[in-house]
Amino acid sequence: MHDQTGSDLLDGCDEIANFLQELGLKADRRRAFHLCANKQIPSGKLGAKVIGSKRTIRAHFRRVTGDAQEAAHPTDSDGAAA
Repeated sequence: MHDQTGSDLLDGCDEIANFLQELGLKADRRRAFHLCANKQIPSGKLGAKVIGSKRTIRAHFRRVTGDAQEAAHPTDSDGAAA
């Protein structure tokens, strides 16, 4: 079985901000930190560092935008089923 955790992991606010930009949102490091600190996007902490998951952030945005079909059957960016 292939472990995809490394490619899914967002390590720090800079990576989270870059991923949010890939999703079409305006975000910089400060905005990403604010969203994580206020629990507006799913994230966690590893020591003092903020971490996130591409898969859970995508699923979160599907839920909040009302895309129930996609939320029930999430896919990765390459279209493969999760």
